[in-house]
Amino acid sequence: MLKKYASSSRKETTPEAELRSPKMTSYFFNGLGDAIARAYSSIRVDARIMLPEPTYSTHLLAEVLHASYPPNTYRMNPYDNWRPDLKELERKVRSSNSVVGILVINPDNPTGYVHTEEDLRKIVEIAKEYELMLIFDEIYLNMLYNGQETVALADIIGDVPGISMKVYQKNTHGREQDADGWRFIMLTKTRLLLVLSMQY
Repeated sequence: MLKKYASSSRKETTPEAELRSPKMTSYFFNGLGDAIARAYSSIRVDARIMLPEPTYSTHLLAEVLHASYPPNTYRMNPYDNWRPDLKELERKVRSSNSVVGILVINPDNPTGYVHTEEDLRKIVEIAKEYELMLIFDEIYLNMLYNGQETVALADIIGDVPGISMKVYQKNTHGREQDADGWRFIMLTKTRLLLVLSMQY
């Protein structure tokens, strides 16, 4: 399905590292901004990604530069603790033939909202029903505070194609740290392809 939306001018790339699953592939980029720019530039010009609003400016600029139009957005509701308006998201996806994917930032940037598993599963259902791919920015997924919990895209994606951006850094004791380090992005042919990005 991802090939359906890929730019025809994009050359095939060889993954720098394979994960254990044959359905995942890893690629290295020069930081998150580079990975975001390349991910959006590989999508056909007439294909659009639905972004949360407000959104992280790097995603916004990448979508605008890729499509040369203002972004399609769904609302993060400030009157409901910045929870996504899933009814609006589905309505906008249903009414637009150009939307090929949905961006979710979890925890959200800039609002800090931590998505519930229930809402994330609903977004996966919407993507499956309308044959869309998912882009999950999960860079700060393991930096949750005050007892908040969420789930990773890999745990709920099923057979929906997707891209996941995550941080991976181990300290000397083998635990993850709240710091920049190895960053990776997952992309897939059938389910999930993984793209790794190193933050210097």
